[in-house]
Amino acid sequence: MSKFTDAMLDLETLGIQHDAVIASVGIVFFNKGEDVTSEILLSNERTFTATFNLAHQQNVGRKIDADTVRWWIGQSAMAKTGGATFANVGGNQPNYNRDILVKVSDALKDVKRLWGNGAGFDNELLRSLFKSYGIPFPLKYWTDCCYRTIKNIAGKDVLPFPKDLTKHIAIHDAAYQVLNLQHLLKD
Repeated sequence: MSKFTDAMLDLETLGIQHDAVIASVGIVFFNKGEDVTSEILLSNERTFTATFNLAHQQNVGRKIDADTVRWWIGQSAMAKTGGATFANVGGNQPNYNRDILVKVSDALKDVKRLWGNGAGFDNELLRSLFKSYGIPFPLKYWTDCCYRTIKNIAGKDVLPFPKDLTKHIAIHDAAYQVLNLQHLLKD
């Protein structure tokens, strides 16, 4: 993914603490200032998405929050099946989550900026998941960027959520956040 300087990360989680179980990850790669559509952003060369095994994460000490599970129950059927798959993905493969994290590491290794929706959320939870599995995080802390901060200080309205995307599907949320970031940073 080295032709892209930036990556937007979105996680769907089963809690909001640093040790929350992560259901899925969506990463969209882009270059700051480019004019793109959600269709372009969701092309295979620009995305990484995966669903984690929840039980395996609990086995390494990560937690599920009951309030967050109740919140998920109220979300759309599409979000529940595409955003936080509660099925036993990876089955009994003991290295399933570790293998996904190695792929995430490889995908992120060349980006200059990792954007998340909150200075202390997506990037930090992903970093924490790497630590839970004893895998070094591929980026230094100074690559972290906060989309939420830009959104709050830009002084512009955000774009409406595109009809071709579904809220709370990690890869769709990441694409929407890239579209908004590009819009907010335009003169």
